Amino acid sequence: VTVINIGNLYTVQPFTINYYNAGVLQQVISSGGLFPPGIYNVQFTLYGRPSDGEFTELADHSSQITVDAMWPPMLLSPADGDSIQTPTPVLTWTPAFSTYLQGNITYRLRVTEIFNGQSKQQAITANQPKYTENNIPMPLQIYPNTAQPLEEGKRYAWQVEASSGSISLGYSEVWEFCYCFPQQTQSQSPGFYYKLTEHPQSQFELVKGNIIPVAFPEKYVPKEEKLYFRLKNTEGKELANQDNFDAPKKIGMNKYQIDLCSDSKLNLKEGYYILEFPTESRFTYYLRIQLSGRIDCR
Repeated sequence: VTVINIGNLYTVQPFTINYYNAGVLQQVISSGGLFPPGIYNVQFTLYGRPSDGEFTELADHSSQITVDAMWPPMLLSPADGDSIQTPTPVLTWTPAFSTYLQGNITYRLRVTEIFNGQSKQQAITANQPKYTENNIPMPLQIYPNTAQPLEEGKRYAWQVEASSGSISLGYSEVWEFCYCFPQQTQSQSPGFYYKLTEHPQSQFELVKGNIIPVAFPEKYVPKEEKLYFRLKNTEGKELANQDNFDAPKKIGMNKYQIDLCSDSKLNLKEGYYILEFPTESRFTYYLRIQLSGRIDCR
């Protein structure tokens, strides 16, 4: 068997090459033989000759070839290694794509527990799924209340596969998240903070205790020494602001710890609340919390 590089095909006799787009052929040669997406008409002619004769055409065949480019999904959130505080997280990923396959693209989501000593890749391959969902029409899925519940303090691996009909468009990478709260992540990650978001309708984060550690996105560093914030109920009524609390403890450039007990008159009950953090540029960051098991401040 002789392997012939397409870039040197012209040196092999009695082959001849006729093509209509020299640029495409040069691109194929420079990319190591990979054709760009498109539909190609390929014609093969077989020649033969006796040992003492001339070449004559023995057979001819033409074929149309479709070269498809496929992009598998890429995971978005929760971020790899992130800690979440909601039992029903929203799992999101980028849409998969195919240049030529027709039909709807659907997704298969798989979530598995990571046991001690396992990597996330080992867990997603070897373990029984904690939750799996097929034929998801959109690049997101809420972990439902009907699935096996996530257990506090445990790590989970997740992966998404995209399909068009019976054809797989590929798998995403494997990411992991921890269903952990500040007191549970302290030994693993002393710098745990609830991440503030730009979205006023973000999911609620479960908070246990009176200390709320918050972190602005890395792109934002407060210019003023004083942290401004408002605490509201879900109806939009302001319950307190920064003037009602002791000054939050500042950690680093853009991280703070807010002590709900520093306002002795607040007397919050378990329930849902919204923290708003207006900035000097009139932009607002948000943290929506579900307060549960709050320490008695008295």
